[in-house]
This record gives sequence, C-alpha cells and structure tokens, in this order.
Amino acid sequence: MKIRPILICILLTMIFVEDSFAGSVIRNGLEYLQPADFTNLSWNDVNAVCPGGVCDGMLNGVDVTGYTWANTDEYLSLTSSYGVPLPDTKEMNSTWAPRFLADFNPTYTFPPTLEGFALIVRGPPGCYLGVILCFHVLGINDDTGDFHLVGGISPNNRDTGSGHLFFRTAPPLPIPGLSFTGLVLLALGLCLIMVGYRPIKSDI
Repeated sequence: MKIRPILICILLTMIFVEDSFAGSVIRNGLEYLQPADFTNLSWNDVNAVCPGGVCDGMLNGVDVTGYTWANTDEYLSLTSSYGVPLPDTKEMNSTWAPRFLADFNPTYTFPPTLEGFALIVRGPPGCYLGVILCFHVLGINDDTGDFHLVGGISPNNRDTGSGHLFFRTAPPLPIPGLSFTGLVLLALGLCLIMVGYRPIKSDI
C-alpha cells in the first residue's frame, strides 16, 4: 500500500512551507505579510494583540505571533526601499507606485482607474495615522503615484479598505537562494520519488 509514503509526502511538504506565507514579501532581510489580509481591523483591535508592537495571537484568522506591527518609521523605511518619495507627494509617470504594488496587493480598487494601498499604522501614544499609497492608472504611460500621511484617525475606526502591516526577520530558506515556489516543487518532486519507489526483491 502507498498510504504511508503519501503521508510522509504531506508531512515533508508541510515542513518545507510551514515557516513562510505564499503571499508574504521578503525585503531587506524582513518578511512582510500582506496588509490586504488585515483590513476591517481598528487600531484598538490590533493593539489588543500587538501591544507595544510585538504580536501574540490571531488577527483575521492569521497567526501573527512573533511579528511586529509596523509603526510610521518602519513603514516609511519600507516605502523608501522602493524609491517612494517622502509623504504628501504626487508624481506623474512614477516608477515607484507600480513597483510597490507589484509586491503588495491593493487594499482597495476602483477599476480601471485606481488601485489603492492604505494602512492604519502604529504611531506614538495618542497618534493614529492613516497611510495611503495610491496608484492611478490614467493611461498606458501615465501612472500617477500619490503618497500621503493622514492624522486624526479614530482608534475605533474599522475600514474595509485599510489594512495593517506586520513584519519579522525573514526565516532562512533550507537551501540558499531557493524561492518559495522552488521549495514547494522540490518537496513535491521528492514526494513523487518516494511514492513511485519500489524496493528491489532479491531471490538470493
């Protein structure tokens, strides 16, 4: 029977992928979860799980234990790595807006003219900042990036178009340089070998 090899295959695949999220972004040695998975959560909702920034628990069905809830400086560090200018900038034909949204899923869309990325970030005590990055698709070669920081957000505000950003030190890959997809394919390949393996019987 092949039941035992199949079970081993399932466990092997889980070992390869358990420490990464398929939709996460690796940037400058940090792993970022997709903020689009954490919309409709207020500042207070997240603060209950991540007091002071360090998380311990579940949010929207995702275990964020060990992740850090990004504050304003940590978010600006991420955006600057994509060449995003300082806040309150609007730039025609930007390269940074489409580059950023190639990695991070929009938290809201108004097709075909607008993709938006909005966050409620952890600010100083008493400061709740809404951070918005917009990618306007106005024409084939006319991509307008619009980046703003907006203060005065209520800590009780829940918005289906605004997410939260969480990060941690990127876990090491079992094989240096091998991508998430490569890990899955490697695990599946080993599984096929194990399932198809037949021990050679000897008449001796």
